[in-house]
Amino acid sequence: MERYRTIYNSYYHSAHGVMCVYDLTDERSFDNLRNYWLKEIRVHAPSNAVLMLIGNKADLEHKRTVNFERAERLANQLGVSLYEVSAKTGINCDDAFYNLAAAMRDRLLVSSMHSDSEDSDHLGSAFHVDGVTLSDKKSSFLPSCCSSVAQPTFV
Repeated sequence: MERYRTIYNSYYHSAHGVMCVYDLTDERSFDNLRNYWLKEIRVHAPSNAVLMLIGNKADLEHKRTVNFERAERLANQLGVSLYEVSAKTGINCDDAFYNLAAAMRDRLLVSSMHSDSEDSDHLGSAFHVDGVTLSDKKSSFLPSCCSSVAQPTFV
């Protein structure tokens, strides 16, 4: 981990959101997240960055070593969202990214209301970051239970 320290410190510097990913099938992965990575994020990431815990490999339930309740306790202690996903099958990946983008947008909009900076003029009903636009428009292709969620648009 030491050899990458300068690289990941520079990533945290201007982060608006951080996904902390651990392997559901590897107890050490969760322990490293809890004992090392979260401390690094607290030190190097902006205090207003949105943090989200992500348990990966949800498709390997039969190999799980980190139970949901343990991860949920950590998420509750931190006051952050928890998602269990599978990068392999795509389970819950979209939800995690959409909700991180929405939380980042909301946090930036709130901070822009308390700021007189020029940046606040650029935040309106849409939020754009590196090819992804999150707008307030409701998606017409979603069922009614989900249509109130702002959906990202990839450009």
